[in-house]
Amino acid sequence: MDWQTFQNSCCSLDSETNENGEIFAISAVFNDKTFQRKAPFNIQKTLAEFDDFAGDAAYLLGHNILDHGLPVCRSISSQFKFLSKLVRDSLNDPLADARLAVSLFHDQWQALQQQQAEVGLLDFYRYAFSGDSQFAGAFDLFERLTRIKAIGCAERSEAHQHQYVNAKAAWKETSCISRCKPSMERTNIRASTVC
Repeated sequence: MDWQTFQNSCCSLDSETNENGEIFAISAVFNDKTFQRKAPFNIQKTLAEFDDFAGDAAYLLGHNILDHGLPVCRSISSQFKFLSKLVRDSLNDPLADARLAVSLFHDQWQALQQQQAEVGLLDFYRYAFSGDSQFAGAFDLFERLTRIKAIGCAERSEAHQHQYVNAKAAWKETSCISRCKPSMERTNIRASTVC
């Protein structure tokens, strides 16, 4: 999968809430289409419209959607299909934030390609996100990316393979992603913004 193919399967979402946790603005970008709603609106109807808008997307990108945006939407209704899409996280202009999330993720995509070519880091991320249903979307993304020859390297140097094995062993000793970064630094593997 190249960047353009991946980008065409991503819907970038941003929402804004008031002090009561009520959504007052929601915007998204998917391919060349935009979705934008500002209060006053019926939130159920608006989220149903967004659900239709993002229907063909395989992934959701956005600013703080894991800790904020999606939980707020889920509290309104857990029946929306977009709540089950693969998610990647990215102040107050939802449409600009949605566009920025795509741009920022493109930078991350390029960094991942370089890191995979240098040290096979995607293999480590795939392993690090395995086995925990909370990170199933991230695991699926890295599983797909590591199967792609365009960004993978068929043969890693012995030193790079050794770093991967050490990082994988260090991961087994940790219980969460945040504790993963120091282990990666000990093995001289650069942590990307994804982890």
